[in-house]
Amino acid sequence: MNAKQKLHQVHLQEWAIRFADQKASGLTVRQWCEQNSLSFHTYNYWKLIFYYLKMHIYFQLSDYLFLLVSMIQLRNT
Repeated sequence: MNAKQKLHQVHLQEWAIRFADQKASGLTVRQWCEQNSLSFHTYNYWKLIFYYLKMHIYFQLSDYLFLLVSMIQLRNT
């Protein structure tokens, strides 16, 4: 992992904590961002990054599971 990837990983970890803090706070995203001196748009940017990463992992797993099931079916025929 190069330095840029490591930095991105650190940002992801920081934002995961922030998302959990916001959710636990009971505040709206806008209120929480204001209280924590963060941009609402930056918050949503990182939320979108997390969504895309989650979807990417989901589709990778789906492809793997499809391949695995197909192999099992071929073996059983």
